[in-house]
Amino acid sequence: MSHTSLPRPDAPANSAWSAPYGSFIRLKLSDADLFKAHLLRLDPETRRDRFAMQASDRFLMQYVSTALNVGTIVFAYMEDGHVRASGEVRPIGGDQAVEAALCVEPNWRRRGIGTELMRLILDSAEQDAANQVYLCCLSTNSGMRALVSKFTPNVAIEGLDAIGCVDVTTSLYDQTNEGFLSKFASWLYKKFVTRLLMDVRR
Repeated sequence: MSHTSLPRPDAPANSAWSAPYGSFIRLKLSDADLFKAHLLRLDPETRRDRFAMQASDRFLMQYVSTALNVGTIVFAYMEDGHVRASGEVRPIGGDQAVEAALCVEPNWRRRGIGTELMRLILDSAEQDAANQVYLCCLSTNSGMRALVSKFTPNVAIEGLDAIGCVDVTTSLYDQTNEGFLSKFASWLYKKFVTRLLMDVRR
């Protein structure tokens, strides 16, 4: 479990929280109720952005039971015992490519949570020897498109959809942050991800 310093959504805009508050974890099958509660809290617009449809409560409950049983890896941002954001990754078209999807509850956005979930997804893909991560969202989903553009210039608009393809080994995020993150810090982060994945697979 990794902790990160992020301000609470109900904190004043300029307040700083010196103590770590949230945690990034990988969900297990036993965490299904937490994942389900997270998705059921989503408002209609967020549900449509995430699933490209008007997802009913019944659909979401069925989705959770399926997702955690078919080999999908689900990372989550936890705060106060609740899942407030999730990032999913599943194999597609063989072992070389995976598909990812992210969802952050409205009051927890613009805090870097989605970016950290995406980094976990990319490192997970690298651990599993995948070369490419595909993300698909509605073309009107400006938040998701902005997130994807941090990692790749390869975003194509096809009808109502926007499709991004991230090369795991040469993502823009790694390039633009090379001078900001020391090699030692990057090594520690990758070591944490490896430990996280190994702990769940035991």
